[in-house]
Amino acid sequence: MKDPRKLKVWGKWYNYVLDSIAESSTASDLGLTFEDDRSRIEFFLEQFNEEYNYDYNKIRYPILRLRIASYLQGLPSSINIDFMWNRIIELTKEWEGYKSKEKEEYFCNKWFEIIATCILQLAARYKINTFQYK
Repeated sequence: MKDPRKLKVWGKWYNYVLDSIAESSTASDLGLTFEDDRSRIEFFLEQFNEEYNYDYNKIRYPILRLRIASYLQGLPSSINIDFMWNRIIELTKEWEGYKSKEKEEYFCNKWFEIIATCILQLAARYKINTFQYK
Protein backbone atom coordinates (compact mmCIF):
# COMPACT_ATOMS: atom_id res chain seq x y z
CA MET A 1 0.00 0.00 0.00
CA LYS A 2 1.31 3.42 -0.94
CA ASP A 3 1.87 5.85 1.94
CA PRO A 4 -1.30 7.99 2.07
CA ARG A 5 0.75 11.04 3.06
CA LYS A 6 2.46 10.92 -0.35
CA LEU A 7 -0.67 10.79 -2.51
CA LYS A 8 -0.92 13.62 -4.99
CA VAL A 9 -4.54 14.63 -4.42
CA TRP A 10 -5.29 13.78 -0.78
CA GLY A 11 -1.78 13.54 0.65
CA LYS A 12 -1.69 17.04 2.17
CA TRP A 13 -5.11 16.51 3.74
CA TYR A 14 -4.11 13.14 5.21
CA ASN A 15 -0.84 14.54 6.50
CA TYR A 16 -2.71 17.37 8.22
CA VAL A 17 -5.24 15.03 9.84
CA LEU A 18 -2.65 12.53 11.05
CA ASP A 19 -0.39 15.24 12.47
CA SER A 20 -3.38 16.93 14.13
CA ILE A 21 -4.21 13.72 15.99
CA ALA A 22 -0.61 13.33 17.16
CA GLU A 23 -0.58 16.96 18.37
CA SER A 24 -3.88 16.68 20.25
CA SER A 25 -4.05 17.68 23.88
CA THR A 26 -5.46 14.27 24.87
CA ALA A 27 -2.49 12.47 23.33
CA SER A 28 0.01 14.80 25.00
CA ASP A 29 -1.79 14.69 28.38
CA LEU A 30 -1.68 10.90 28.29
CA GLY A 31 1.94 10.95 27.12
CA LEU A 32 1.07 8.94 24.02
CA THR A 33 3.50 8.41 21.22
CA PHE A 34 2.08 6.68 18.20
CA GLU A 35 3.92 3.83 16.51
CA ASP A 36 2.36 4.51 13.14
CA ASP A 37 -0.42 6.37 11.39
CA ARG A 38 -2.86 3.49 11.83
CA SER A 39 -2.61 3.82 15.61
CA ARG A 40 -3.41 7.55 15.32
CA ILE A 41 -6.66 6.83 13.48
CA GLU A 42 -7.54 4.05 15.94
CA PHE A 43 -6.91 6.45 18.83
CA PHE A 44 -9.15 9.11 17.31
CA LEU A 45 -11.97 6.65 16.61
CA GLU A 46 -11.77 5.25 20.15
CA GLN A 47 -11.99 8.76 21.61
CA PHE A 48 -14.90 9.60 19.29
CA ASN A 49 -16.68 6.42 20.33
CA GLU A 50 -16.25 7.11 24.05
CA GLU A 51 -17.11 10.81 23.94
CA TYR A 52 -19.76 11.19 21.26
CA ASN A 53 -20.97 8.01 19.61
CA TYR A 54 -23.91 7.25 21.88
CA ASP A 55 -27.40 6.17 20.81
CA TYR A 56 -28.97 9.63 20.68
CA ASN A 57 -26.30 10.92 18.29
CA LYS A 58 -26.60 7.77 16.18
CA ILE A 59 -30.27 8.63 15.68
CA ARG A 60 -29.61 12.33 15.18
CA TYR A 61 -26.75 11.71 12.72
CA PRO A 62 -27.34 8.29 11.15
CA ILE A 63 -24.42 8.73 8.71
CA LEU A 64 -21.09 8.09 10.44
CA ARG A 65 -19.27 10.77 8.44
CA LEU A 66 -21.75 13.43 9.55
CA ARG A 67 -21.61 12.20 13.15
CA ILE A 68 -17.81 12.55 13.13
CA ALA A 69 -18.13 16.00 11.50
CA SER A 70 -20.50 17.07 14.27
CA TYR A 71 -18.05 15.75 16.86
CA LEU A 72 -15.25 17.74 15.21
CA GLN A 73 -17.33 20.93 15.35
CA GLY A 74 -17.22 20.64 19.13
CA LEU A 75 -13.40 20.89 18.89
CA PRO A 76 -12.59 17.67 20.75
CA SER A 77 -9.25 17.32 22.46
CA SER A 78 -8.48 14.12 20.53
CA ILE A 79 -7.55 16.11 17.41
CA ASN A 80 -6.03 19.56 17.07
CA ILE A 81 -7.56 20.96 13.87
CA ASP A 82 -7.92 24.57 12.82
CA PHE A 83 -11.38 26.08 13.12
CA MET A 84 -11.02 29.77 12.26
CA TRP A 85 -12.05 30.69 8.73
CA ASN A 86 -8.92 32.69 7.91
CA ARG A 87 -6.70 29.72 8.75
CA ILE A 88 -8.93 27.30 6.84
CA ILE A 89 -8.75 29.59 3.80
CA GLU A 90 -4.95 29.81 4.07
CA LEU A 91 -4.56 26.03 4.27
CA THR A 92 -6.99 25.14 1.53
CA LYS A 93 -5.62 27.78 -0.85
CA GLU A 94 -2.14 26.36 -0.30
CA TRP A 95 -3.32 22.77 -0.85
CA GLU A 96 -5.90 23.27 -3.59
CA GLY A 97 -4.60 26.40 -5.36
CA TYR A 98 -7.98 28.07 -5.93
CA LYS A 99 -8.62 31.81 -6.22
CA SER A 100 -12.41 32.25 -6.02
CA LYS A 101 -14.55 33.41 -3.12
CA GLU A 102 -16.97 30.57 -3.85
CA LYS A 103 -14.24 28.01 -3.15
CA GLU A 104 -13.32 29.82 0.09
CA GLU A 105 -16.92 29.57 1.25
CA TYR A 106 -17.17 25.95 0.15
CA PHE A 107 -14.10 24.85 2.09
CA CYS A 108 -15.09 26.84 5.18
CA ASN A 109 -18.62 25.44 5.15
CA LYS A 110 -17.51 21.86 4.49
CA TRP A 111 -14.29 21.87 6.55
CA PHE A 112 -15.44 19.48 9.27
CA GLU A 113 -17.10 17.13 6.77
CA ILE A 114 -13.92 17.02 4.69
CA ILE A 115 -11.81 16.22 7.76
CA ALA A 116 -14.32 13.51 8.75
CA THR A 117 -14.10 12.09 5.22
CA CYS A 118 -10.30 12.02 5.47
CA ILE A 119 -10.49 10.15 8.78
CA LEU A 120 -12.83 7.52 7.34
CA GLN A 121 -10.76 7.19 4.15
CA LEU A 122 -7.63 6.66 6.26
CA ALA A 123 -9.47 4.10 8.38
CA ALA A 124 -10.39 2.23 5.20
CA ARG A 125 -6.80 2.41 3.89
CA TYR A 126 -5.49 0.99 7.17
CA LYS A 127 -8.26 -1.64 7.20
CA ILE A 128 -9.76 -0.42 10.46
CA ASN A 129 -13.25 -1.80 10.98
CA THR A 130 -15.57 1.20 11.30
CA PHE A 131 -18.78 -0.90 11.40
CA GLN A 132 -18.49 -1.02 15.19
CA TYR A 133 -19.12 2.75 15.24
CA LYS A 134 -22.29 2.68 13.14
